[in-house]
Amino acid sequence: MSLSKWQNLVIVLALLVFCEAVFIVSFLTKQEEKAQILTQDQQKQEQAKMTKINKQAEKDLQQLTVQSEKKIDIETKLYLQKNSEGEIDLFLSTSQKVATVEAKLNFDPKKITITDNLTDLEGIQLALGQAPVYLQNRVDETTGEIILTAELKQILVNPLKLATINFIRLNDDKTKIDFDFRQTSLMGSFVLGSDSNQNLLTKAEGISLD
Repeated sequence: MSLSKWQNLVIVLALLVFCEAVFIVSFLTKQEEKAQILTQDQQKQEQAKMTKINKQAEKDLQQLTVQSEKKIDIETKLYLQKNSEGEIDLFLSTSQKVATVEAKLNFDPKKITITDNLTDLEGIQLALGQAPVYLQNRVDETTGEIILTAELKQILVNPLKLATINFIRLNDDKTKIDFDFRQTSLMGSFVLGSDSNQNLLTKAEGISLD
């Protein structure tokens, strides 16, 4: 074979190799671009999912907040709060229309004694609070029971102080004054609504005396 033919063959082979190289580079470039497009699509899908999840979470949080606020608004509570040494205030907290409230409390007569605040009346009485009308105000130091009943008609202040319990410690033993409260029942402490005969009381919190 002559030299010119060899040269032509080499040139043809070189062109073939060059074309194949161009094809391979082009193919790899397209594959890379395709992979990038897929990655971008996946990122967009993930972002869309996260956006949807975040929106749902915000919606759920708003619903929980509304439910919590409603729960707080309708809560009717009797509770005791220490005022000073030997003195505890009895409060009613509610946003409801209330007709009658009755607080029944228990204490240990071996550990504390209740001081009479209305000496002109028979028996031991609590110091009256802000209720307009009191129907019952009685302390039984034999059984350790306190009963206070009041008509409200309307809540002038919230919380409303119903009474003050003055007491003397008989020893240093730990003790507590607690409510007799039975959910939805009228047997223990209760708060009757103006529009119904149902017990509106949802919580009754006593107090520990250390």
